Amino acid sequence: MHKTVYIGTLYKTAEYIYQSNKFELLGIICEKNRMSDELYTFALVRDVRLIEISSRQELLNTLRTFGEDYIYVMHSFGLRIPMEKLCGYRIYNIHPSELPKYKGAQPTYWATVSNEKRIGISMFRITENFDDGEIVGQVVVPYYIWENEKSLTEKLDDAIPEFLEKLDENITKGIISEYKNCPGNYYPKVTRKEVYIDLEKDSPNIIYNKVRAEATFGGAKICLDNKTYCLYKIVFSKDSLDKAYNIEDNQLLIRYKDDICIRATRYTVLTEEFKFRDEK
Repeated sequence: MHKTVYIGTLYKTAEYIYQSNKFELLGIICEKNRMSDELYTFALVRDVRLIEISSRQELLNTLRTFGEDYIYVMHSFGLRIPMEKLCGYRIYNIHPSELPKYKGAQPTYWATVSNEKRIGISMFRITENFDDGEIVGQVVVPYYIWENEKSLTEKLDDAIPEFLEKLDENITKGIISEYKNCPGNYYPKVTRKEVYIDLEKDSPNIIYNKVRAEATFGGAKICLDNKTYCLYKIVFSKDSLDKAYNIEDNQLLIRYKDDICIRATRYTVLTEEFKFRDEK
């Protein structure tokens, strides 16, 4: 079995590695400010060493403590791995896109607002350049209109056991994947302005997909009469409104065009400054 360390925040990924008969999970490296109770519980129950780090230097020191004889699997981790200082280390990242599409931060947000009907997930070997290494495995799934980023991510993560099998073949037999990771488009981190809805400029698919993309992260935001509403689920309706918005039957109705309104079936009113995505 391959001695393995998981780098990331997702307890399900750690469990997939733990359950594999090809990889022996001997440690977890997690960013301190992103530690979850689920990951902490996993480490206690499965008796796996858990190391919290707060800086890139602490990350580098921890990796050097384990050494280059380990296999490292990274998934959902915010710090850049300084590969220029880790020659010989085998570190593989799980990236939620069909590489080389949607390289960079928060790829599922950008794929969602781009109205993609199919979205992939890839495992690749990390190099000094972002998202440019050899692809070990890749799976593409349909992205149905009723799904949001959370349900999509859960579906994509089902591919991880398959990736681990392919990674074992890559390591032990030298089998190289047929997927090519050529230069692609890099996308920046999502900023606060991207999660706000602009009724004047945003098309129906942009509005709908902003809600899908932000349903897990506090909802897409819209300002109405000096109040900020967080939208988690919407539909468009042919109902017409004679004012900017209305609340009826616990639903928020928002006038979009003269004969179209947005019906928010799940929403809240923001009462304080919201914490944006990974902000603590």
